[in-house]
Amino acid sequence: MKNKKLLVVGLVGIGCIIIGLMMFPLFQNDINPPPQEEDSFPEEHIPPIEVFPLFEEQIPELRPIIPNPTVIDLSTSNSIELRWEEVQDARSYCIYRNVEGKSGFYLIKQGITDLRYLDHVPSRGVYTYKIKAYNGLYYSKFSNTQSVEVIEIQYVIHDLSEEEFLFEDQVPELRPIIPNPTYYNHIELRWEEVPDARSYCIYRHVEGVQSLVLVKEGITDLRYIDVVSDGGVYTYRIKAYNGLYYSRFSNPQSVEFLKIENWIFG
Repeated sequence: MKNKKLLVVGLVGIGCIIIGLMMFPLFQNDINPPPQEEDSFPEEHIPPIEVFPLFEEQIPELRPIIPNPTVIDLSTSNSIELRWEEVQDARSYCIYRNVEGKSGFYLIKQGITDLRYLDHVPSRGVYTYKIKAYNGLYYSKFSNTQSVEVIEIQYVIHDLSEEEFLFEDQVPELRPIIPNPTYYNHIELRWEEVPDARSYCIYRHVEGVQSLVLVKEGITDLRYIDVVSDGGVYTYRIKAYNGLYYSRFSNPQSVEFLKIENWIFG
């Protein structure tokens, strides 16, 4: 009798073990459910969550364009050389260009793996550039802007008085605007002194809004603060005045004002 009881208990125990082994995968799925098909990615296609914000902060730096202004003979050469600083992890770069008098920046070249680019311009005028870096997955933010004036060689004899001709050659040099881009709507302009100049005039172009217009004249200092209200790219040029004649336009310098809504400026 005792042996029969032990046999029954043994059989019951073995049955419990078998049932437990059969139920274990179901409990395991409750704890660690398998990925659904729509959530599954091959390893090489898993979205790199941290890549975008990290790369977005690596903004390219476009160097000042020299010489500025650039004098060219459109019949033989029409190249503007752009150079920029290397961006870590960037595979290539894209170039965007704005022409004074036209609105917006347009992509003119992408997939550039070098740190320089020669842009062939069709005519004289003021050209403003900015670039983006690309790391194979994402694009960086836009770089700072840089402007250059292209002057075509004129093979003509000047019909000017000697005094006017001499002052015409004393072209003001406008310094790069810093910081660029800026969040502050007080844009400080500085330039080099022109011999015999009594005063200076400031001209401004707003990208996509207006052509070059006079904003201030009779400035006797070598600096001027322009207060702007709307976000955008502002390009400046100046002229010197000696009491009789005006100089030629200076080189252009541009700056991007990034307006923050509800920001109160002093």
